[in-house]
Amino acid sequence: MEECRCVLTVELPKDWKKISTGLNKISEDVFYADNYDILIDSPLEMGNQNILEFEIQGIKHFICLTGEGKYKDEIIINDFRKIAEEQIKFFGGKIPYEHYTFIIHLVEKGGGGLEHLNSFVAQFARLNFSDENLYRKFLGLVSHEYFHLWNVKRIRPFELGPFDYNKENYTKSLWIAEGWTSFFDNLFIRRCGLINDEEYFEFIENEYNDVMRFKGRFHQSLSESSFDTWIKFYRKDENFSNTQISYYTKGALVAMMLNIEIIKNTNCEKSLDDVMRILYKDYEKDRSKGYTQERIKEVCESVNGGELNEFWKMYVYGTDEIPVEEYLGFAGMEVTDTTNSASADLGIESRTENGKLIIIKVIDGGSSYKYGLNFRDEIISVNNFRVNEENIKSILSGIKPGDEIKVIISREGLIKEISLTLLKPIPKFKIKRMEIITDLQEKVFQKWIPG
Repeated sequence: MEECRCVLTVELPKDWKKISTGLNKISEDVFYADNYDILIDSPLEMGNQNILEFEIQGIKHFICLTGEGKYKDEIIINDFRKIAEEQIKFFGGKIPYEHYTFIIHLVEKGGGGLEHLNSFVAQFARLNFSDENLYRKFLGLVSHEYFHLWNVKRIRPFELGPFDYNKENYTKSLWIAEGWTSFFDNLFIRRCGLINDEEYFEFIENEYNDVMRFKGRFHQSLSESSFDTWIKFYRKDENFSNTQISYYTKGALVAMMLNIEIIKNTNCEKSLDDVMRILYKDYEKDRSKGYTQERIKEVCESVNGGELNEFWKMYVYGTDEIPVEEYLGFAGMEVTDTTNSASADLGIESRTENGKLIIIKVIDGGSSYKYGLNFRDEIISVNNFRVNEENIKSILSGIKPGDEIKVIISREGLIKEISLTLLKPIPKFKIKRMEIITDLQEKVFQKWIPG
């Protein structure tokens, strides 16, 4: 009965008053779906959530906020509307749904989201609305999940619909579905004016550091990362960043490179924007099936005006170093290493848990990786000084590469002392505009980020 129309009646507890869903409404508590796919792709939020509304072209958009949070209704409505309007304009101004529902869970801590045909569900920490940096990231998440209503729910890999619900659905195209979406999400909040250039560069900077500080990029290709989602990406081990890559972050960087490649090869006449619009026209011509990787390459080459065999071989199917810095240079942007080569660095990422300084990443190429500090080790002291998140930099100050230090750790309840000879620090990168920019660089930049 997968193709049958179905009706859903909701019986709320007496103290619950509201229902938020992407399903079409028959009455206040009765909904319908044209088939099974739409039914299970339509989450329902039931309770006493705060529901905000706005309209675009007469079509209603509902923002369902569940839980307490320090936000202002008018700011949320304004920002969500701007994102939606910018993306609708991008795809020609035609809205592909009769109504849309944003479901936002306000939680103590957490994040992430999941897209649906005419709705999405996302999480955001309820007290973080007043933190401008964290709120910008939240808007990036909103833009990401909303863009999926085109890129994934309509423009989709052929493996991702119609679904076979009896097994996992493997695809090598998540670097397009998620990676390209991760490129466009923050670009849209820049284009609609919710962030400025410097704030947009911070998003690129975070993706750049997430990929370029780790050696996983030399061990796993984008297509392999996409295919291995079920068995690796959502089952990350402590060595993930050293042996694998995320098709989100590396996918976004390769999408940015592809975008600039097309811009420079077409004398700033075309970009990845045009590729997305052609793919959407493909969907509108035949909604029953998705794209193949061959079709993606074919469209990119048609827009580019020439073959992209080497690009695909090195950066999609291969593990060659991605020359992001070179591509940024075409747009008048540069990458600088902000680390002090004379300073000490353990080559780890850490966080405080219940007052304890816990290692969450050990970076291949750093001192800790070479001398045996592990994921989930608690760092107790360095050179007999008790450490915490606030004072570890002070304790390491004055110590330079080549010096030996003694680190006391707790590993699964056992106390160990480990001696390390400090290596050069792992680079930390910053991205900014060049001081002197040519007319061509400015032209490329404006084609990429039209103001």
